[in-house]
Amino acid sequence: MLPTEWKRKDEWYHYKSVSPDIHILINLEESSLTYNKNGADDAFKMGASHPIAWYHEFDGGRVFYTGLGHTDESYSEPLFLQHLLGGIQYAIGKNAPLKYAKAKTQRVPVN
Repeated sequence: MLPTEWKRKDEWYHYKSVSPDIHILINLEESSLTYNKNGADDAFKMGASHPIAWYHEFDGGRVFYTGLGHTDESYSEPLFLQHLLGGIQYAIGKNAPLKYAKAKTQRVPVN
């Protein structure tokens, strides 16, 4: 539902590492970014793959992440709202119960 090129103003995150198991929805074009780091730009660049929104399955559930939405204007922007809704719909699936047997992390003690 998003255009191939989506120009917008936001606060952009740079990640030290990104899991290879994610399905990238949006990659940033780093050459279009404006930095405010006083010459330290190269330390923040991630290269050809700079994901800013993705989804993946995790521990029997579904995860959606977006690094967008740091401006008030985002929440009145139709494309951003569609992006957010799509992520929420993916995460909740078809309201099917989660498969807790697939969980790999230990359960938290009751007390």
